[in-house]
Amino acid sequence: LPYADYVFCNESEAEAYGKKHGIGSDGTDLAAVALKVCGMPKVNGARSRVVVFTQGSKSTIVAKDGKTTEYAVTPLAAEALVDTNGAGDTFAGAIVFGSMQGWDGARLASFACAAAALKCMQRGNRSALPKLNEVEAFLKRRSAG
Repeated sequence: LPYADYVFCNESEAEAYGKKHGIGSDGTDLAAVALKVCGMPKVNGARSRVVVFTQGSKSTIVAKDGKTTEYAVTPLAAEALVDTNGAGDTFAGAIVFGSMQGWDGARLASFACAAAALKCMQRGNRSALPKLNEVEAFLKRRSAG
């Protein structure tokens, strides 16, 4: 962890880490786990560490600079889900992409959730990764509807 600028975990991984290290209320307080991981020593002090815990269709927890924020997830309808394999990696890639654009937390979370949702609507991994214009169009449709 001392070299990690970004840490991504799903809720099961975050809870297991919290339990193993006695963080929060038996590891189940994921915001406390995220804050603890965020505050661990880091070699590169020029950048803050960002900790992101995904929870499927539940809110995403982000810890940065000593505070946590939860971002709501708009779940897909069950009939739209085709293949969730690779959704977490798609989400993480979208967060890193948006961070490189200088986007704020809410825009990052919205974009990453949309990218992961689009991935889940198609079978496959690399072939199912959405393009930037597809994510932007999906976000426009969601905000209009």
